[in-house]
Amino acid sequence: MPEFSEPALPKSELRESELPESGIAALHRWIEVLDELELTLASAAEATSEGEDPEASRRTAVVLWKAPQGLGPIPNELVERATKLAAAQQEAIRELRADMRQNRQELAFLEAVPTRATSGRSVYLDVNG
Repeated sequence: MPEFSEPALPKSELRESELPESGIAALHRWIEVLDELELTLASAAEATSEGEDPEASRRTAVVLWKAPQGLGPIPNELVERATKLAAAQQEAIRELRADMRQNRQELAFLEAVPTRATSGRSVYLDVNG
């Protein structure tokens, strides 16, 4: 999962003086939202790299995030940053789906093993292949 080190744009690049007061507030709100999304994605990646269950870390990140309301259109200055973040989120989604497929496959293998109670005889599982 990609890491984010790209800081919010410096105020000099944001050209706040060219924006009306409501535009400045919207710009700052968008920066906060993007910062939060990047932090959530990076936290999930960090937890995974520290040995925590990657699926649980990603699920937690998804569950904790709440979509902001009333943001309006994204300012042009933040489009590139948001596009990179969206690509990273799509990669995280692909990884989650791959994890889910793997889990389903492992569950199918386990369910295929007869239990002693149903067969009336001892059951051995070849774990070496």
